[in-house]
Amino acid sequence: MELGNKIRELRLKKSATQEQIARRLGVSAQCVSKWENNVTMPDIQLLPELSACFGVTIDELFDLTEDTRLERISNLLEDERMLDVAEFCSVESFLLEKARACPQEAKYETLLASLYNHMADGYRAKAEERAKQALRLEPDNKENHSQLRMAQNGFAIDWNFSNCAARIAFYQQFCKEHPQNRCACMDLLEGLIADYRLEEAGALLERSRELLGDVRASTYEGWIQWNSGGQEGALRCWREMTERHPDDWIAAASEADCLAHVGRYDPALELYRRALALQPKPRYTDSAICIAQICEIKGNYPQAIEAWNEVIRILQEEYGVWEGESVDAPRREIERLSAFLKISG
Repeated sequence: MELGNKIRELRLKKSATQEQIARRLGVSAQCVSKWENNVTMPDIQLLPELSACFGVTIDELFDLTEDTRLERISNLLEDERMLDVAEFCSVESFLLEKARACPQEAKYETLLASLYNHMADGYRAKAEERAKQALRLEPDNKENHSQLRMAQNGFAIDWNFSNCAARIAFYQQFCKEHPQNRCACMDLLEGLIADYRLEEAGALLERSRELLGDVRASTYEGWIQWNSGGQEGALRCWREMTERHPDDWIAAASEADCLAHVGRYDPALELYRRALALQPKPRYTDSAICIAQICEIKGNYPQAIEAWNEVIRILQEEYGVWEGESVDAPRREIERLSAFLKISG
């Protein structure tokens, strides 16, 4: 339906005249008439007040298709800016209605989990609930595992989870129901290692080597050794892993992550650079971000700035991302480090 027809439909539903709508918006009745006849369009600045006048959202005013609206929601969440209250309520209401109408469709649960993660910490419990439901409906979707990790304040290589017991209990049951789910196995291993339940972690690792593959299995084997007090054995395990897979960027990045976690910054820096060079395009920015952080820790601010510039180049040239928090955050880091250089210089 064209916008003008939608405006007429909503006005008649409210039993309002064109003059009444015009007075509410501060325009002429002729202006409203032109909108309804699709001669002209309302000024974009009038859209929030126009939608409020009819008691609908801007999306409803434009009568967007479901696919278009879902795409718009995904873009809003990817932009990483905080939604205002009205926008949040509109998106939440739409997704909840869809989830109730289509209880077997995981995409609505996934977007709800993403939406709640996007907002304040007060929504973490809701995010966890929706992510678990999304996993039950679609257990092989990596995004659902990612949303659950975020809801529980943890990431794949973050060993400092705040709620490992609940995480472990959930994934122990989940892995029984889905024994070939690689993501779930990794999440369970990480929780067990983080909680120093190393005997359980070792037993799970031995059962899951084929499922995990050599790189992941060796990464976890090294961590089990490290947390057991076998630091040299852990370092040797990680080094031999990258020697077996010299052209695998994931192997290089995995060893780099492990070394960075234990303060071995110089070899970690070399491995992050190798991982960045080996990655096919479009590349993840994680290695470049880690390079920036390590360079700052070591006091090499010019190289840290260059690494943050590399993050921006990857986003712009390989993903076409020129605006939003993804590029604003590294720009702020560059400004901060540049200011520090001026003061210290």
